[in-house]
Amino acid sequence: GGPPRPKGGPATGPAGGVTAADLLHDSEPIVVRFPIEEGQQPGDFPARRYQDLLASYDRRDAKAKASEDAAAGAEADRGAGDVDRESAPAAPGALRALVREWGRINMPRAPDDHECQRIVAEVLAGRAHVTIVTTAAIPWLTGTAVNPLLRAAYLAKRGARVTLLVPWLDESEQRLLFAPGVTFKDPPAQEAHIRRWLRDRAGLHPASTERLRIAWYAARYHREKGSVLALGDLTKALSSEERGVCVLEEPEHLNWYHHGEHWCQRWQLVIGIVHTNYWEYTRTHETGGLMAAALTQQINRWMCSWYCHKSIKLSDALPPLPRSVTENTHGVREDFLKIGDNRGNLDQGPYFLGKMLWAKGYRELLDLLEAYARIRGSPPPEVHVYGSGADREAVSARCASLARRGVSVRVHPATDHGDAALRRYKVFVNACRSDVLCTTTAEALAMGKFVLIEDNPSNAFFKRLPNALFYTTPAEFCTQLNFALSSTPAPVDAAQRYLLSWDAATDRLMDAIAAPAQEDGPNPGDKIAAALHQLLFSGRFGDWSRQALGAGPVAAQFALRREAGDASAPLLVQASLRERQARARREPRGRGEERGRARDGGRRERRKGHRGREAAP
Repeated sequence: GGPPRPKGGPATGPAGGVTAADLLHDSEPIVVRFPIEEGQQPGDFPARRYQDLLASYDRRDAKAKASEDAAAGAEADRGAGDVDRESAPAAPGALRALVREWGRINMPRAPDDHECQRIVAEVLAGRAHVTIVTTAAIPWLTGTAVNPLLRAAYLAKRGARVTLLVPWLDESEQRLLFAPGVTFKDPPAQEAHIRRWLRDRAGLHPASTERLRIAWYAARYHREKGSVLALGDLTKALSSEERGVCVLEEPEHLNWYHHGEHWCQRWQLVIGIVHTNYWEYTRTHETGGLMAAALTQQINRWMCSWYCHKSIKLSDALPPLPRSVTENTHGVREDFLKIGDNRGNLDQGPYFLGKMLWAKGYRELLDLLEAYARIRGSPPPEVHVYGSGADREAVSARCASLARRGVSVRVHPATDHGDAALRRYKVFVNACRSDVLCTTTAEALAMGKFVLIEDNPSNAFFKRLPNALFYTTPAEFCTQLNFALSSTPAPVDAAQRYLLSWDAATDRLMDAIAAPAQEDGPNPGDKIAAALHQLLFSGRFGDWSRQALGAGPVAAQFALRREAGDASAPLLVQASLRERQARARREPRGRGEERGRARDGGRRERRKGHRGREAAP
């Protein structure tokens, strides 16, 4: 009936909770079985588990303090009137002071496994502060905007004190990323929009997120990289009181050009959550390749190793990382779960929704549909795809080419996955191989649809759900697609609903943080390497380094800081735009135009060749 006690543990304590002694050495994952006890919620057992753990640590600390006080009193009584013994000479501090000043690499010791468990318990009790740093913000509906926001909101809902640090972009760059007509003049206006989104789309009452503070750092959008990059030291955007746990969403991205205070110097525990498979993106990019992918992978390993105590991989689709655990710490918004609770008639066929880039699985999907016609000797059912992106024109051209051979693929503009127009589709077909863990797949499962996905590490989490159908070959894809179209998906029961929810994702995050690490870190070599990395991007030399290494709009930071100092994020962004415009005016007109024509011509030639390969039979 109720939540189980950990395997091999003693009898449960009050209200079904396990005793503290059992928790101290318990490494079993949290499991919630259904039906649960009346009046309880799925998250009650994990929360109670850590409350009991924190109580046991408090009792142990009180007992140890009492013993220390008693021993100190006895020593004082014995030594009354005696001459104090000469204390041991202090260790030579000249080298240590030099090392501390040079790059701040003399960081505190990394927390051990028991300390990590205690930190988790203090977070849920509201004693320890959590800072979540990410690279995007709503209304940009990308994974690194939505998932960190919901992670922060659900931690705040549990009673944790949370700060979410997000980038502030100028209105001119907001127009490149946000929905048409949606821009903000200042951070308070965008924060109001974010909180409305939490209320209306995520179903979170404003009172449940009162402990969530949203802070802003100055940033610029790098068009060629398609990424938001920070202007300056991110730690300066946070107060000295915001210590405890720091969660870096995309730690490799955040630290590519990082300089300033080391994360592990300031926070007791630094966790990196790795979202993106940069190896796959770089390998398949038109300007990438295997050499570029290998270099990118090594740089990202260094960033995680140098700046994080522990890294969390969402799936094993990612290459190995130092001190990493694999856990899906993402969930599904409440509105998708409600759609699944009230699922109507699923009388439409297969569809796919995703950013219209070849790396998002469009090439693989079209190849599979073409193979269906070849294997079955008849055209596949019509597939509808929704999305926008840089490869939309090329994808549409390939779809038109397939249509002439009887394979029908309808291309639609991007839309929200919860839109009413998508609710009657029965089968979500996702052939992407570059995702670490696909959020839209989880959303389709939450809405009670079949999902047809490849059997690979990025989809391993979904194997526990009955509506997930897997294939490894084109022939299996044909069989599974026909089965899905001729069958009815199973209803989403309470266990599946919890597994996909953000409550469960928060529980998994807490367990991943508390899980034993293979080794402590960062080690001395990591600290020295991090100091050299920060030295590379410090001062005037740092501007030259960033310019040479492709930082683009955030390259000139030394001069910017001299002009704007520690101004607010909007003022720093405005100063950066002025500096960039002034540099463009100073550049000789002919040389700039010639370089621009050469760059654009090279891109056109690469795209032409790329599209030619896509259109080839």
